[in-house]
Amino acid sequence: MQVECPITTTPLERRGSAASERLRAARVLGAALAQLQARSRVSLRDAACRTGLTPSDTVRILSGAHVPPWPVVHLLTRAFQGDPAELRVLWECSRGQVHSPRMSAEGAAGDLAAALRGLHLAAGCPPLDQLAHGDVLSAAAAGLILAGRLLPDWPATARLASALGGRPSDVYVLWQEVHSTVIALYGSFPPPREPGPPLTDVPNRKDP
Repeated sequence: MQVECPITTTPLERRGSAASERLRAARVLGAALAQLQARSRVSLRDAACRTGLTPSDTVRILSGAHVPPWPVVHLLTRAFQGDPAELRVLWECSRGQVHSPRMSAEGAAGDLAAALRGLHLAAGCPPLDQLAHGDVLSAAAAGLILAGRLLPDWPATARLASALGGRPSDVYVLWQEVHSTVIALYGSFPPPREPGPPLTDVPNRKDP
């Protein structure tokens, strides 16, 4: 009987894979910042003045060639009139960091929606109908997920991340956090509720 040997990787191969993932995430982060810069029409020179960077450093960041500390990304995002929360997870991926868990269902869901909006921004904000995929994800559902008004299951989340040029692994920890938090608080996923109000209006604990 033929027995298949498990595929193993060496520590060097694992380090190389992790470095490759950080480079990919750096390019995604840079693309998101470049989209914000183009949308805001703030010149690179003005952005550099506002953040204390040189114009050449700003270009390197927006090209994905350099990933600065989070305070610099925060300042650049603000300079380009963007929401830093939407770029936080992209920055964490580019640094190989693990996202810090939230304690509330709405906080975890907000982090997931913000991360997906960051991918949407980095992809150039494609129309919703380009993100749809059969019964897994409709255009309307994609819009609600990005707006933070719909808790997606994993197939829809993975499809949306992939359609936006990211990898499902970029947001899996966030989705898992939302799923486990909602199950713990409400006993089911998604939680029982009437459609309509924003997700942030949902209480963060079970009723007694």
